Amino acid sequence: MSRARPDAGFALPFAVFLISVLTLLLTAAFTKVDGDRRLAYSSGDGVTVLAIAKSGLQGYLSTQVTRPPDGDSLRINVTGGYADVVAHVVRQPADPLANWLFIVRSTGHVIEPPLGADPQAVRTIAQYAQWQTGRMDIRGAFTAANGLKKRTGGTIDVRGADQSTCGAPTVPGMRTPANWQANIAGVDPPALSSGTGMEVALETNIDFPALIGGGFTPDYTLAGPAARMDGTYSSQLITGNATLGGGLVISGTGLLIVAGDLTIQSTPMTPTTTWYGVILVGGKINFNASTSRIYGMAVSGLNKQLPEGAEPPENFGGTNVTIWHDACRIQQTLSRLTGFAPIANAWVDNWATY
Repeated sequence: MSRARPDAGFALPFAVFLISVLTLLLTAAFTKVDGDRRLAYSSGDGVTVLAIAKSGLQGYLSTQVTRPPDGDSLRINVTGGYADVVAHVVRQPADPLANWLFIVRSTGHVIEPPLGADPQAVRTIAQYAQWQTGRMDIRGAFTAANGLKKRTGGTIDVRGADQSTCGAPTVPGMRTPANWQANIAGVDPPALSSGTGMEVALETNIDFPALIGGGFTPDYTLAGPAARMDGTYSSQLITGNATLGGGLVISGTGLLIVAGDLTIQSTPMTPTTTWYGVILVGGKINFNASTSRIYGMAVSGLNKQLPEGAEPPENFGGTNVTIWHDACRIQQTLSRLTGFAPIANAWVDNWATY
């Protein structure tokens, strides 16, 4: 009679154990790969949903042509999903034409058609923005709140009648404080001179301290000294003194805001410097070009709105100066200013957590 071997039946349980271990290892490997794949998809969706939210926000801000009501909402479809945008009024000034402050919230949704209609990722961002209204009172083709002194020489052609086809009412050729060269040949209608420099500056209804102090968002903020000379009807703010012309480019368009003094200059090769639109200057304008032309309107001495604003008067003339009231150029300039202007450093990408 034979004896049973001690290791009899060992191979089968060991094989089963080995297969189980290999199965668990393979399962863990597949699970890790699937987790990595899901993480990769999730990371990709996270980037995509942020881009969708931003696209919706920018699309809303750039397409509004009239000031929206409080709680205005819009769904914007973009590639890969859609964004739900809602605008709420944060601050409503007493003056209906003043800038309103809004918080505009955009919630992006990622849609992957193979996975169904439910969003695969959602993210909310928000941007503070102010609604700017392009409006300006025209007191004269050239308003010099800092006064005016006539230089000898040169020719002057200042016209208060609208020289465009827009049909705006006629305004004085010049508007100056009292006793500042009211009768200057070439100014038609004659200059209107009355009040103090501060009164003339305030009469424009241009809040110049707010314009240069952050209450207005221009297309370009320049430290100077040269203003941009292009044809885009952009708005630009120069924080110090500025120069216009004197190079190969001899004309510019849009809204030019200068906190200090503006010098219009030229060269023998480019003797004429022209601006189409609106020029607002805190100090004075130095008409130093051989021929200076402004088609639209110009205002100087706006620093007179400040109690310490002792701006020197204009040395007007000496060269050829043309300033025509052109309502169409003014409208082209101001139409670019109506709409939402995002406030710098006032954007958040985790609005949903508040």
